[in-house]
Amino acid sequence: MVKKIFLTLLLIFSLSKANSFEEFIEKAKKHKGVYIEFTQISLIEGFDQQTFEGKAFILKDKKIKIEYTSPQKQYILIEGEKSITYIPSENQVIITKLDQDLALIDIFKLLSGALELEKIFSIKAEKDKYILLPKNPKIKEIKKIVIHFKDKKPHEIKLYDTENNVVIIKIKKIKYLDSEPNLDINYPIDVEIITY
Repeated sequence: MVKKIFLTLLLIFSLSKANSFEEFIEKAKKHKGVYIEFTQISLIEGFDQQTFEGKAFILKDKKIKIEYTSPQKQYILIEGEKSITYIPSENQVIITKLDQDLALIDIFKLLSGALELEKIFSIKAEKDKYILLPKNPKIKEIKKIVIHFKDKKPHEIKLYDTENNVVIIKIKKIKYLDSEPNLDINYPIDVEIITY
């Protein structure tokens, strides 16, 4: 669930120098995608706080690659309706199909400019932050999302879910991509492949 929520956040808020959602949509239409370096803090009820470091490449054509670098290496590739996760320490690849009703599909449409953010969330703008409340019934697990801006850039994103968990994304670096990077995940031939 946390990965699903995190991917949703990355897609919605790939906002380089935009200080409004309107600017984001216009910039997203002009670029191939976004590169982000981040720290993810997960506050899951009943568990210790978990902190992850990583980077993500988010492309408009329904491709996302997330590389977690700490506490353990993990690679996630989302392409169309398929997710591939490679965990080197376990020598394992997990392939899953994304649910058609998953809000992520709508977020892909948002990135490409085919869907307006206001159709998915009601948005309340305050000084240096936006509060998003889901109005799309597909987004059942999210209670609210709060995006904090610093120097007209997204600085921190907090997602509150319906189970009282919080995921905090602290954006360290963000930039638009003018060319499409190679998003392949290279794993050894003898890796165990699990398909769900």
